[in-house]
Amino acid sequence: MKKVVVSSTSSRHALVEPVVLRESEERRLIFQPELVKNPHDPGDSVRGTFYFQRKRKSQEWENHLDLPLSKLKADEWIKLELHSAEVTQLFTALRQAYDLYSKGGIPRGEQEFVVAAGGLAAVLEANSSELEALLGRDAETTAEVLGRFLRWASEAPDLSRLANLLRSLEPDGLAQLNAAAGLATFKAAQVLWEENRRNSDERFWQAKLSEHSWVLSQIFFRPVVVIGENAYLGGKTIQNSRGNLVDFLGQNTVTGNAALIEIKTPATGLLGSLYRGDVFNCSADLSGAVQQVANYKLQLTRSIRDVAEESPQLEATEPLAVVVIGNAREELKEPLKRKSFEVFRHHLREIQIITFDELFARVDQLVAVLEGELQL
Repeated sequence: MKKVVVSSTSSRHALVEPVVLRESEERRLIFQPELVKNPHDPGDSVRGTFYFQRKRKSQEWENHLDLPLSKLKADEWIKLELHSAEVTQLFTALRQAYDLYSKGGIPRGEQEFVVAAGGLAAVLEANSSELEALLGRDAETTAEVLGRFLRWASEAPDLSRLANLLRSLEPDGLAQLNAAAGLATFKAAQVLWEENRRNSDERFWQAKLSEHSWVLSQIFFRPVVVIGENAYLGGKTIQNSRGNLVDFLGQNTVTGNAALIEIKTPATGLLGSLYRGDVFNCSADLSGAVQQVANYKLQLTRSIRDVAEESPQLEATEPLAVVVIGNAREELKEPLKRKSFEVFRHHLREIQIITFDELFARVDQLVAVLEGELQL
């Protein structure tokens, strides 16, 4: 994109970067736009001067000597002819100068402005109805443009400046934008679940839930965020390569207390065979996962001093322990199976069991709330 430099000379006057209309190796014609604060007619905010310049031996350009029009005699005249392309350049420069003044007045010091062109300029200048007509014609292009903006925003080097710009939006508009961005994120998680609900690859689920770690935060009724993956418990540091590795280590954002999350797959069985009468055994995978996360909890409470060297804010006061496993809707279709499963997990007072479909059902609830707020 083209950039224009504007330098103020006073609170009422500024020089805009000159426009080269015609140029050869030794001579050129430029137009020097100027922004002026005109109290009598604010619309007349731009003036300018044409200069013929020649190149000095130092390669710097210098103006030719002025020819005062007041000294012209009756039979003398001056002709300055502009070609069509040069007229277009001049017209563009004048329009940009008027736009600069109308949107910012006389800037302070030297500032650099980016000149929007083409479709971007149309978007920036459009009102609400025009914007709807412009972007509504091509949903895919609109989504791509918005996606690029969001990616740029997420990688912006100066996030504080971006935050200030967003705060300048109207509160209702910013709330709508936040809701729309959250809705897109939640719907992406819905698609992940719908397309992979029978996926039995444990590494796949560990990787995907790492990408969407906010989903795991929905497990808890307390403010918990994931702070580590494959975290080592029982050694000198969380990253120690020897020992027990819990899939995800979380932390209460208020109290600092730890949360341990063990991930299986939606295809992992919840129940085994019928034991007696109307009672089903829990599956070997489920009992093994429960035993495993219980061991992680024990190791963490014993080694919290060593772990705290790397994460000093982490506490281990009766840490939460969770196993994410199975698909209740697929496996627990019979009342006796549902009863056996609920009785089993209800009596595990220190370990919580949540199925994958229950986890993503919470995502569905978030989507429903946001869609209601956005009135979709």
